[in-house]
Amino acid sequence: MATVFDNIALQFQKLNKLPYRLYGEAYTYLNLIGDVAGKSILDLACGEGFIPDDGESISIDNYYLSQATYEWALMSAGFKEIRWHHPIVCPKGIEKFGSEFWQDYIDYPDMIGITCLK
Repeated sequence: MATVFDNIALQFQKLNKLPYRLYGEAYTYLNLIGDVAGKSILDLACGEGFIPDDGESISIDNYYLSQATYEWALMSAGFKEIRWHHPIVCPKGIEKFGSEFWQDYIDYPDMIGITCLK
């Protein structure tokens, strides 16, 4: 029996095929992760996995936290050498769509990578 979440999963699959996801986000993350040959990976990301039905309505509170707040929290947890990484567009994406196509994505990124050491 189809559920409401089946439609969400289909929409998520379509979203993952958009140029910024393929040539921006994925490329950025893979560059930050580096070579994973021979390593174990634990994926804690969101996606199209099963989400239990928690009722007819939900409420989401979204908060903006400044870079300083994130850095304070990470340092308080013992992390050091905190680095912020803006998205990088794959050369194939620039070749396919042109530099101008990507300018808003570069100027107003919807994601950011953070690496730090403990």
